[in-house]
Amino acid sequence: MDREYLDFLIQWEKQDDWSFFDLTGCSGDLILFMYELAELAKQREIANSMKWLTFDVTPVLEIEKELVSWNNQAGSVADEDIAGLSEVEAEKLFHKAQDRHHCAEAWRCALLLYIRRVFKSVQQRPVIAQLVRRIIDHTTCCRRAFQTQKQLLLPVFLAGSETSDQDMRDYVKEYCDYWGKKSRYRMFNTVPLVLDQVWKSGQWWAPVIDQMSTVHGATQLLLG
Repeated sequence: MDREYLDFLIQWEKQDDWSFFDLTGCSGDLILFMYELAELAKQREIANSMKWLTFDVTPVLEIEKELVSWNNQAGSVADEDIAGLSEVEAEKLFHKAQDRHHCAEAWRCALLLYIRRVFKSVQQRPVIAQLVRRIIDHTTCCRRAFQTQKQLLLPVFLAGSETSDQDMRDYVKEYCDYWGKKSRYRMFNTVPLVLDQVWKSGQWWAPVIDQMSTVHGATQLLLG
């Protein structure tokens, strides 16, 4: 998907009865950031493979700044939204909004974690640990009775790959087991396999995925 087509889809979601959040659990704003970071990561890889080419990190730092100040409106409930609703209906709407808020925050923290791991040469463990904890906390705040939490596999994977805390590792595996059984999607069974290798090797996730993806030239790893 190129940037022009993505912009087109985002314009349409504001006029139609669907949204990127409903489809993926990630808002259009954050998907744009994700797209740009993926493109920048590809350019950084090319630069690293060439002797005299230097990657300019300025666009990454600008995206990071925008993510930090990003206004999360996913959980907003206006007075007109609850006007005329019964107490039970208003409560349901509030809980749904809270699920959306925490889901969006988990994605925001995941992108910030991705930036720190992929683009920054100096890894500040306290900052990484804080982002990991925020991702896990926001994920647990999404109710499992609904589908919102299911959309957080990639943030949960990124958090799990960066933590040495056993409780958090156990939670990540339990999350994958629960949604793997409930949804029957293979991708939830893939993540624990990758994480076991990450934890065992002590490497970060990228080289582990590269190694696993090239075994016999056929392995595909699904992360959402």
